[in-house]
Amino acid sequence: MANHTTEHRTEDGRIIKPVSIPRQVGLYARREREAQGLTRKQLAKAAGVSERLLASLELGDAPGIRLDKLLAVYDALGLELFTIGEHIREERPWEHNESSAASDSTDTAPATRTTAQRRQRGARATTRTKRTESSPELRLSDFQSAYDRLIANIFHDNSGATAR
Repeated sequence: MANHTTEHRTEDGRIIKPVSIPRQVGLYARREREAQGLTRKQLAKAAGVSERLLASLELGDAPGIRLDKLLAVYDALGLELFTIGEHIREERPWEHNESSAASDSTDTAPATRTTAQRRQRGARATTRTKRTESSPELRLSDFQSAYDRLIANIFHDNSGATAR
């Protein structure tokens, strides 16, 4: 069984940081912003969010933050939020297949991943309405994990787009 309470380093040096309380998501964002030498104003502009929302997130005072806003901040920083199921292989938790993703949909803990790690995993459908004029056609087969399918279903419910 994987331990989701401590930071893990993979064989190739990548770091997986677990989130056990929502406040940690903002703390990771602040640390990464500072490590990149960005001001809150710069990051807020890059992510398309207000400075006030970013400050609240970083201070752990944004319990009702919308998922799209959180993901925009993480994307601007080159980080990604994903879930790790209890039975996923520890050495590469982001590379599990659809059959294991279905069994991993319970007992999950979010973690962060960099843009390079995301690219290595393969292309996925995106749903950025601010940057696209029309919504992409979504197929559930485009999504590789239970978390991805959850996001696709949320997008489907909120946008009226079709997911097959």
